Amino acid sequence: ASTRCAYAGFLALEGDVPAAAAQYAKATARRPDLFRAWIDHAGACTALGRHDQAVRDLETAARLCPEDPSVPKLLAEAERRRTRPDEPDGPDGPR
Repeated sequence: ASTRCAYAGFLALEGDVPAAAAQYAKATARRPDLFRAWIDHAGACTALGRHDQAVRDLETAARLCPEDPSVPKLLAEAERRRTRPDEPDGPDGPR
């Protein structure tokens, strides 16, 4: 599963976000305890406009690693994108 995540990261860097999302999904199915895979799958889903899935992934990540300080911010941003998808990002990127 970690090899699949590395490959997914490569695909994302190459711009093939749909393929990266598919690889992250396979990794989380095989190893649902891989915190980073859930975070990365959420990012790919966000890039693809799959905001509901991104929120679900981040909720899973929050359950897996509640002490990670990045998850609440990522989850809040995913919720904002899900509920207000047409709202533009701020001048410094996503809020």
